Amino acid sequence: MNMPPITDEKPKVTPKASRVVEPAAEPEAPKFRVKLLELKLPIGELPGYVKNRVDVVKMSKLQREALAQLTTGLQHEGVKLKDGSNIKGVSHTVKWLLEKIANESPE
Repeated sequence: MNMPPITDEKPKVTPKASRVVEPAAEPEAPKFRVKLLELKLPIGELPGYVKNRVDVVKMSKLQREALAQLTTGLQHEGVKLKDGSNIKGVSHTVKWLLEKIANESPE
């Protein structure tokens, strides 16, 4: 293997080597909007069996994006479920929505 001779000569700078790399820009903070819903809900005891699980299959793009926006907003605000759990994902978001609906209903 042939090695170049050692000299005091400065190495030549190529255009690639002389390029200045700017630091990455800070990601922009998310922007938020306020949405209010008004719902009519039945008062009193519900008839029949009340399910303890829900599976949502094939949500539309609009539904997926709305759920992601809501989850992000709740996480950003540090919202917790009634049991003190942090909002970790979409399942917690759905639980939070249901808790809010239940808390707003007259007893």
